[in-house]
Amino acid sequence: MEINKKRFDKLKQLDRIEFRQKKDRINAWQEDSWGLMFGFMLICATAIYLLLIPQSYNAFGMEFLQSLSAPFNFLVMFLVALTVGGFGVDILLHSVRSKALKELEEEYFKLEVKK
Repeated sequence: MEINKKRFDKLKQLDRIEFRQKKDRINAWQEDSWGLMFGFMLICATAIYLLLIPQSYNAFGMEFLQSLSAPFNFLVMFLVALTVGGFGVDILLHSVRSKALKELEEEYFKLEVKK
């Protein structure tokens, strides 16, 4: 439902204030993206590993590099799973937020039909 200025101005002042406060509270639900946060962590971990490859090969040899790759592979798979799950949580939170905003607008802007 689209809120226009005429409909909003028809509300009493306290109702307008209450509506805006509730709307701001709903919009503030988990503003940060979980998927982007875990994706950024995945990129940082990959960059650190890629920077460690030449240094560890030169300093400690191939065996150290091979022993370093096993935990890193686990970390990458774990962060990939968290990133995908994070984007799923983001989609779920967006749908819950949209539903709550729609219910709030319906509560304050009911259409009255007169016979």
